[in-house]
Amino acid sequence: MRRKAQASTEYLIILAVVVIIALIVVGVLGAFPSIGRGTSAKASAAYWASAPIGVMSYDLSDTAASNSLRIMNNMPVEITLTAFDIGGTADVITDTTLQPGEIKTIQLTTYVCTAGESYSNVFKATYTNVDTGEAGLIFTGDVNLEGECLDV
Repeated sequence: MRRKAQASTEYLIILAVVVIIALIVVGVLGAFPSIGRGTSAKASAAYWASAPIGVMSYDLSDTAASNSLRIMNNMPVEITLTAFDIGGTADVITDTTLQPGEIKTIQLTTYVCTAGESYSNVFKATYTNVDTGEAGLIFTGDVNLEGECLDV
């Protein structure tokens, strides 16, 4: 009789370990929004830091005047940024010229989000290649710009 109880206990312990591992895997993959959200935002930030027109940091809030992007020119040519489009909201900016590797903070004027909520937006930058004079070039990222909207 003692052997049956031991086998049942071992079975339950193994089953509990398998369930715990499955919950961890599902959480990391993002099935639980509150657990997986940080992972995708970190992946987004990593992508954007190394994109041709890099977004080194971004503070997006519910107040347009408080929104800014730290942009880095990761291309080997001088560029002039002329406009951004974040999630379908066009934002015309003051023309900003960036040398290769240069970082500048750019204030946005129209984009707003809902405070406390997560966002995931397509980001497009319109620019001019200063070296060739080619204007109206558009860079669209392969990954959405993701984060949590600030309450300002």
